[in-house]
Amino acid sequence: MPKYAVLVRGVNLKQRNRLVMAEFRELLQGLGHTAVTTYLNSGNAIIEAPEARTDHLAAAIRAALREQLGLDVGVVVRTGPELAAVVEANPFPVADPALLRVAFLSDQPSIEVDRDAVAPEEFHLGDRVLYLKYGGNPRGSKLGLVTRACLRATPELVITERNWNTTLALADRTGVNS
Repeated sequence: MPKYAVLVRGVNLKQRNRLVMAEFRELLQGLGHTAVTTYLNSGNAIIEAPEARTDHLAAAIRAALREQLGLDVGVVVRTGPELAAVVEANPFPVADPALLRVAFLSDQPSIEVDRDAVAPEEFHLGDRVLYLKYGGNPRGSKLGLVTRACLRATPELVITERNWNTTLALADRTGVNS
């Protein structure tokens, strides 16, 4: 059975949108998913499920989070092969994995952002993914201009960032050796 990575946006940030991982695993199992595991305490899960469109899985999980746990948060789902492609397509050298982030997107936006406006930081738009290379602490980064441009282009877009180490771990846990 295929494995999928479930990425929930904006949970467990200080006291906002608390998602207990045991409850998250139970919710996913209640939806019929098997071999459910979570990774870290930030809304990452690996599930096995019959082959399905990732947008349909994301919508069902998002609805269950809202109905069962009262959390109105975005959800993005990726297959193991999709995560392998994300890892393979990374255009940046990885000097510090904490400064390379991957913003997973629910849809493919069409954006125009002046690269000089975010320099010396860099970005690259891939297939439903945005690679963000930070120059220092991501808080207060100019790369927010890029994600805001994505949201202006596609207002219903879900964007959820993971650092490079987490991206690699999720790829590994979905059966992809990176």
